[in-house]
Amino acid sequence: MKCTVYPSSKKHNRYVIAPVEKKVIDLPKKAQDEIGKNKQWKEIDLHPNRALIGLDPIQASKSIKSNGYYIQEVTIIFEEKE
Repeated sequence: MKCTVYPSSKKHNRYVIAPVEKKVIDLPKKAQDEIGKNKQWKEIDLHPNRALIGLDPIQASKSIKSNGYYIQEVTIIFEEKE
């Protein structure tokens, strides 16, 4: 499934993922509020067997199918190994 990724206007490490054919105006109000006036960041191909850093593609796909969008918060932790 081709999806558009928008950065959140509310939190720097949060993103809204929606089907590429949907415009922001077509998304539910919660997603629109999260995106605010931000523009598209990038497009991704969401497939159950394709690993993406910080994103569970199965969970995202289920949310998009039931809600029309998915909100992802990304936290990256770096560990120094000796």
